[in-house]
Amino acid sequence: MSEQYHMHHSFYISTGALDARFTLRHTRSSGHFYVDSYVRNLADSEDLAESKALAYYEAFKERVGCPGVSFSFDGFETDQLRQRRGKLSVRDTESIKKIEAGKFPFGKYSGQDINNADDSYILYWVDQGAKTDSVIISALASVCLNIAMERDLLAKREAAKIEQLEQDLKSNFVGELGQRMVFFGNDHFQRSSQS
Repeated sequence: MSEQYHMHHSFYISTGALDARFTLRHTRSSGHFYVDSYVRNLADSEDLAESKALAYYEAFKERVGCPGVSFSFDGFETDQLRQRRGKLSVRDTESIKKIEAGKFPFGKYSGQDINNADDSYILYWVDQGAKTDSVIISALASVCLNIAMERDLLAKREAAKIEQLEQDLKSNFVGELGQRMVFFGNDHFQRSSQS
């Protein structure tokens, strides 16, 4: 397995969107990749919820453990109900707070200033905003869009695309990238009558 590859699995106990019972959630992250997903309902009491969550976590570690993969059990979301915004989980609320403070909530720049990220990473998150229903990704994309506009990144990217198109039009190449073409040639040629 490549030394650059590293997948981190983290489990935490949430209160769920309806606050009805404790649920187990699972995050997976590796570089730009981050997914937070529901695993299962646990219980109404904290003690039972925690013991069920730990049992699931230990079984998961045993099943999935391999080089390049790390695990953590984060326990309960802090201040489960008190710190939540609307129907967001505590974790999502914390992510929103980090974004509002100008920090990346996850990814390769987690905890770092959004404004200090390189242009390509800013544009990456701008593009993600159009592809998601996630409140967190949308909020991050919105901040990145403001930065992209300040740096004039969208206009620069468009100009680069136009320049590339103009270069392609001047090219002597035939066809399109990835397209297979068949050509027939004739090896017959006329020789000069002069010797």
